[in-house]
Amino acid sequence: MNKMYNLYNSNKEPVVVVSRNVDGQYHIKGLDDTQLAHINRITDDIDEFKSTFNLLSFEELGQLDLTELLDF
Repeated sequence: MNKMYNLYNSNKEPVVVVSRNVDGQYHIKGLDDTQLAHINRITDDIDEFKSTFNLLSFEELGQLDLTELLDF
C-alpha cells in the first residue's frame, strides 16, 4: 500500500503530494494553483527534494502561534 502525504511551504500551505511506493521510491506531484504545480517526478531521496524547495512535512511545521490559532 502506498503512503501519501503533503509537503508544505514556509506559509504552512500544502504545495505537493508525496506517495511512497512499495519499492521505497517517492512520487512527487505538485498541487494545482501552487508554485510547484509543474512538479511531477520520482526520487529516492525525499530529504534532498525537501531541502531544494525548502519544504516541510506536517510533523515539521511546529506549533501554531496565537494569531494562527485565532485565524483557524
